[in-house]
Amino acid sequence: WKQAETIHGYWKLAKVPLNPPTIARNIMSNMVLQTLSGMSITDVAKYNRKAWGQVFGGEDRLIPGSGNQVKVEAKRGRAWEIAKKYGLEMQTFNNQEMAAINKEFREIAKEENVSFSDIWKNPFMVSKVLGRALGDTAGKFGENYQRVEVWQKLAVIEFHLDQGASDFDAFMAAQDALFDYSLLNHAAKKWRKAPIGSPFLSFTLLATRRFGQVAAQHPTRMVMWYAFTQMIWAGSAFFNDVDDEDLRKLHKAPPDYIARKTSWALVPLPWRDADGRVSFLDLSYIHPFGAVWDMAKNVYDGEVADIERMFGMSAAPLVQFAIAMSSGNDPFTGRPITNEAYPTGKQNMDWIKYFWRQSSPSFLNEQGAPYKTLLAILDKNNKNSKIEYGAPGITTGQGFARFLGLNAYSVNPEMTALVNAQNMKYEMQSMISTYKRDIRNPNNSESERKELMTEFMLQYQLLNTEIMEMLELAKIHPNLKIRDTKK
Repeated sequence: WKQAETIHGYWKLAKVPLNPPTIARNIMSNMVLQTLSGMSITDVAKYNRKAWGQVFGGEDRLIPGSGNQVKVEAKRGRAWEIAKKYGLEMQTFNNQEMAAINKEFREIAKEENVSFSDIWKNPFMVSKVLGRALGDTAGKFGENYQRVEVWQKLAVIEFHLDQGASDFDAFMAAQDALFDYSLLNHAAKKWRKAPIGSPFLSFTLLATRRFGQVAAQHPTRMVMWYAFTQMIWAGSAFFNDVDDEDLRKLHKAPPDYIARKTSWALVPLPWRDADGRVSFLDLSYIHPFGAVWDMAKNVYDGEVADIERMFGMSAAPLVQFAIAMSSGNDPFTGRPITNEAYPTGKQNMDWIKYFWRQSSPSFLNEQGAPYKTLLAILDKNNKNSKIEYGAPGITTGQGFARFLGLNAYSVNPEMTALVNAQNMKYEMQSMISTYKRDIRNPNNSESERKELMTEFMLQYQLLNTEIMEMLELAKIHPNLKIRDTKK
């Protein structure tokens, strides 16, 4: 159990504090939460700037005549004193969710220094040097992530103090707005640390709680953000000179794990990308209630598997690996990790890449902004991914946007539809072969054969309908087709 907690802690560290785009998305998500606490857009800018100096305002200054530097602490204000008084730092994500792993990294960082002469005498000492550097780096990233949390909560405290709230009420308003991670009961805390538990259960439960509060008390604050996304849809339809219905057909064009997001979470940009394609911006990671809304939609649609995924019941690293190894598919995207037709060496390399993607910070693997941007600069991104899965690659501009946590996906609906339809035809051929074999099996009784025939006809009709719908997607409005940007 203790090992599972350590693994979960490392995994959270890799996917959140050690991944700069995730930090950027969390900052934007917290700003949305601040508006739901009653702050206007201008208030968000004003009070975040005011609180910044209380957290990040320290600096190094030279002592005149000595050449030495001294650390000058940030100028603390009333919000800082209130936060300190009520123990704000003890109720943050970093303290509540990653205490164990932070402690381990701090212990590693405290180990005695190793000199180059020590390494020369014993080359194996290099592992100790790397371990100490890793511990020190991870500790600093964790501390800075906590400071970001504190910074934005101080902004909410300052705002509510100016509205006439008492010290305690302002503090509690900040805790309600940006989540108090100490609120989880004992059972939930145990489950998020369990070997098969949900590492990010805390956020889902707290977001669901806050969603209910705002929906019940201040529904218009949520309607504002929904209206904002619908204005983007209307603006994109206007600039492309098409009807809203024509544009919404493109919503099915991205890969399935992206296309299943709701219309307010995946919005079309009014401008084309550098290759003349329509692009969709993914807002689901920026909007704090994205998972909650998707969960409600899945309950309505009866998609039990998706409900379980939203709660993160299969998000534990060990469970993810077990599902992947048993099914051969990436649990998140649903795509095959490798192809059985590939040579053994390539299959093994695909699995190594998968395990690296799952265990490392996204920023450092092939899913991260640096790698994607490099491929785009070298003009290899599109070539590598256009045919496989029918998903167009990103442009250089979209690559740089990912450094800020903004993921945009360009679409080539005609190509995507044709590739997906072809894959469905292969699936149909495989299904026909399987049913033929089972129906002709002499060990089956006549009644079993009839049941198989009925089942086959239903599956065939369903898949055939999906193929026709996918081919229909290729028949898009001429104004939404790829434009030649080189003219």
